[in-house]
Amino acid sequence: MTPKVKKLREEAEKGIKTKANYRASDAVEDFLTHGLKGRSLGTITHARSMAENQIKPKIGNYRLKDLRAEHVDLCLDELAEALAAKTII
Repeated sequence: MTPKVKKLREEAEKGIKTKANYRASDAVEDFLTHGLKGRSLGTITHARSMAENQIKPKIGNYRLKDLRAEHVDLCLDELAEALAAKTII
């Protein structure tokens, strides 16, 4: 295992420390800000649109510590009724 991989594994095992009122919408914003580096402008625009119009309105208000798989599943089920499967996955 390389030192970089070892460090990442150790950080993951420590867990993510967030403030008590950190919401799913905050996590989405963090992803949009830091998780799309190197992606095309089209991909970034699409991700931001999905976040603002679909994800945040449905689950964005949950505190991250309270968000459960059931909430995400329900959100995905609702999205599947209106969007193509390729868009959701």
